Amino acid sequence: MHTITKTRHRFAKRRDGEVVVVTGASAGVGRATARAFARRGAQVGLIARDPEALQATCRDVDALGGKGPCVSPTSRTPPKSRARRR
Repeated sequence: MHTITKTRHRFAKRRDGEVVVVTGASAGVGRATARAFARRGAQVGLIARDPEALQATCRDVDALGGKGPCVSPTSRTPPKSRARRR
């Protein structure tokens, strides 16, 4: 069996009761990964920078049965600039 086939087979199995955390979950590969784990029965925690897009992914994951926390850890305020040391 090829390595790719083995990986796909391992990923495709049921994940009932497992906890998975997906970063970058608001779009692209992160969103697809979160949905795939939810479909397989995992409890999925989601982390992403875009709170609006993250909420859309949270709704998708909840509808698929993968209820878990959704966190957008970024701050909207810019960091304070440091005084230049001499």
